[in-house]
This record gives sequence, C-alpha cells and structure tokens, in this order.
Amino acid sequence: MLVVLIIAIVLLMGSVVLSAIVPHPITWLMTVILAVAIALFIWPKYQAEQSVRQNGVEVLARVTHIREWDRKIGDGNLRSQYEVSATWTHPDSGQTYTFLSVPHSAPPPYQVGDEISVRLDWDNPKQYQMQDWRD
Repeated sequence: MLVVLIIAIVLLMGSVVLSAIVPHPITWLMTVILAVAIALFIWPKYQAEQSVRQNGVEVLARVTHIREWDRKIGDGNLRSQYEVSATWTHPDSGQTYTFLSVPHSAPPPYQVGDEISVRLDWDNPKQYQMQDWRD
C-alpha cells in the first residue's frame, strides 16, 4: 500500500504542476478528484495497514481454498498466480471471517486444512494482513 500511496502522491504533484502550466478547468478538476481519492481511500487504507502491522493480534486461520490462475504478461506469456483463502472464527462474537492473501507468483506451501498466520485488528477483523509465504 505504501507504493500505491507514493504513486498517488507523485501523480497528484504532477497534476498540480500541470494545472499551473495549463490552467484549464479539466486539469483542476483532475487534481481535485485525485486529492479527494487520496484523502478518502488511499490514506485511510494505508493507516489501517500500518495499525495492523504495529498493533495487530496474530491468530491462526484455517486454509479453505487455494486459487490458481494464469495472468498474461508481456507478449503472450503466462504466469501462474496463487491466492490463499482462509477462515477464522472470532471467539468473542462467534462470527466467521474469511481472509484473502495478496496474489503471489510462487505457489503457497500450504494445503487446504493447514493453518496460516493472520495479523488483525481485534476490534475490527476486516482489517488484516495475511502471512506472506515468500518470507
């Protein structure tokens, strides 16, 4: 998420410069829309990710599904992608949560039924970070 935030800020700075060079309503509108997107979506997501990383509680979730698909890269070449889905039941509320990993090009060392570490915000388990199997 840090990379997304940095790219968005660089684009915003470029948009501000473009708006100063070409003072047209479209360039200003583009700048405002990008600034609002950063303020309302990207920045809060980044802060939540940092909070989970620093203050999160580690739990073990059970792997329920491993999805594999091919992604086209370059000129017709395919690269396999893998995504792990795991579930965990909150002991206080009894609610079951499903966690998805970020897509990786390396196959996971897990099988369905294995346990995987997930770091989450105890009060808001929808904010989580699944263990990266490339570590």
